[in-house]
Amino acid sequence: MDVPHTRLDPPPARMSIPPTQRDPRPEPEAETTVLLRLPVSLSDRFTVVRELPGGGEADVLVVRDTGGVEWLVKIYRSGYTADLEVIRRLAESPSDVLVCPEDHGHDEGRYWERMELLRHGSLADTGLRQLPPEVITEVVRQIHVALTILHGQGVVHGDLKPANVLVRGENPLRVAVADFGVSRYLGNASVRFTRPGHTIEYAAPEARAGAVAPAIDWWSLGMMVRELATGRRPFAGLDRQIIEFDVAVREIDVSEIVDERLRMLCSGLLVRRPDKRWTAEQVGSWLSGGSPDVHREASHGSQLRIAGQTYRGRGEVARAMAVHWDEAKNVYLTRIGTAGDPGAGWRMLGDWLARFDEDVEGRVHLVDHVLARTMPPDVRLMHLLLWLDPSMPPTYRGLRLCPDDVPAVASAAAEEADGVAGAVVNDLWRHRLLPVLAGFQGGATLVSIDEAWRRAEADLARRLKARGIPPAVRAAATRDIAGWRTVLLRAVTDPAAVETVSTQARAGRAALTRPPRWYPAEEDLGDLTQAMVALIAMAKAEDDQARWEERENVRKAGRLRAVGFAAAASGIAAALIALFTFLIANSDSTVLGAGGLVLWLTVSEIALGYWLGTDYHPRWSMLSAQTRTWRQLRRLRGLIARMVNRLRAWGSESPGALGCAVVLSAVACCFCTGYALVAVQNAALSGMAIAAAGHLVWTVVRAIGYHRTRARQWAELVNT
Repeated sequence: MDVPHTRLDPPPARMSIPPTQRDPRPEPEAETTVLLRLPVSLSDRFTVVRELPGGGEADVLVVRDTGGVEWLVKIYRSGYTADLEVIRRLAESPSDVLVCPEDHGHDEGRYWERMELLRHGSLADTGLRQLPPEVITEVVRQIHVALTILHGQGVVHGDLKPANVLVRGENPLRVAVADFGVSRYLGNASVRFTRPGHTIEYAAPEARAGAVAPAIDWWSLGMMVRELATGRRPFAGLDRQIIEFDVAVREIDVSEIVDERLRMLCSGLLVRRPDKRWTAEQVGSWLSGGSPDVHREASHGSQLRIAGQTYRGRGEVARAMAVHWDEAKNVYLTRIGTAGDPGAGWRMLGDWLARFDEDVEGRVHLVDHVLARTMPPDVRLMHLLLWLDPSMPPTYRGLRLCPDDVPAVASAAAEEADGVAGAVVNDLWRHRLLPVLAGFQGGATLVSIDEAWRRAEADLARRLKARGIPPAVRAAATRDIAGWRTVLLRAVTDPAAVETVSTQARAGRAALTRPPRWYPAEEDLGDLTQAMVALIAMAKAEDDQARWEERENVRKAGRLRAVGFAAAASGIAAALIALFTFLIANSDSTVLGAGGLVLWLTVSEIALGYWLGTDYHPRWSMLSAQTRTWRQLRRLRGLIARMVNRLRAWGSESPGALGCAVVLSAVACCFCTGYALVAVQNAALSGMAIAAAGHLVWTVVRAIGYHRTRARQWAELVNT
């Protein structure tokens, strides 16, 4: 057969299949310093040429014998035990399709083996990509011969992969199976169990449990063919646990293999049941152009596993997912991934959904336009359940949400906002789920519930934005908007809840001794949103009332001090009135009038001070007014002193004129004082009455001013 040349000039990028612990790497172009030494039994016959990158189980050396021939020597780590029967039987079956150890031994606690050196690399590092079907067929033909020889000798390779298939020649392509480090001899047994030593991407399902049988090599051949036919490494980018899970629960996808014959080969080799998997007989028939029967497993795509149980039908899967909500969500819908790297659970779900052909358009819309969108996994699962079985009751996050169930869910959410019910109500609002849930049987009225709920929320938002509502009330509503929406949901689904909200609002209003002007009136609390505004504002109103009462207590606590200031001011006024009366008293009526004036000033000032408390002094007290008057008199005394100084300066220049001015001033003062005394004596009682009336007017002005100040302080307190 004419096999195309397998090397290009320049060579293309190499397939990214890293060597495992037992794989020799491509030899370097230049010799490097060798740090390892040969075992004693080899050192007298061979010299080390260079060291090749090894792995975790062996060091790899290129050595040269005395005749100039180069060989490959693998020196295994201490503790490695070779299956000597495998080595013996390989030596009895030399073949070009096998790279058998030429020599082996055990020195200084380490096992070693010597084999021929092939310089063309392996299928993993020769730059091969997606190969033509005829080239792959020739590779399969030669590996089929190699496995037939091995299995005929009772030997299982155990780690067949591209890196362990070396290239002997390139034109025509000749390959040889190598690396028997984990190979085992079965003897008369059909299967043995040992510690797994395979490469996970190419290992059969039973090999993961340590099973060693010829069937595992045929599975590995199937994975190799799939890789060579598609040009992609199996399970690229996935970790070990995900690969094991994927192989255990779903079939290997061979649909991407274009060639029909190669697809048939992989389908026969990649059967999970070892006793139904193709072996040398079926592969030989296939190579001869035959079409052996392929065992069709009960497809895992026809069933899903949920909570340890297997389900097949749409209805039973939907109900199982509804009961085991979190597990179904986490396994199948949490990681969607991308088209190139889908999540394992998402792939399994897609395979299972693909078997339903009765609603292809609906399934495609569900997968491509609903589930693939960016949304929480819980919402994805709800949409999936609706498509699977719309006859089931509305369910979300494991809670049934029929119209009659919504009030109970809302009540549970109100009691425990951080629980499942609180999260459900939050999602119902944020993702507008009630209209979607209405698609389930018995959920038709959920649409009207959602509309009423959103109307109530919009009405509440409008009322909170009304003129006069303090910013603090709006902020309180925003902080706990989820809680108030929960109350609204319960109210729109349960008429009794509306009455409960109104009753709470009325009780709260009755507890306020001084409701703010913006607080809803008693007669308006029968309306749901007005009652909600009252409940939202209740905390602020109670806080404002508490702060005002605290301020009032401080004011009242200062009453004794205020009365003291009022008494002091009254005493000063009484002393001045007594002096005035002594100077002008000409009758008993004048004395009685002065006594009445003093009594009025004292009583009215003490009463005002008692009412104002701490706020009385200094802003509103008579003592403060007297202090201001005294300061004005002191300024008047300074003015007089400046006038006297000017007169002295003038008198020093004109002593005669100064004398005349002093005499005239004295005469004028005596005349004015006498006239004033006579006038005051004649109008003493009238002056006292005028003084009492003036003080009365002043007291009323102060009382009104203080009342307005308190009203302004209250407004500032409740409107912020």
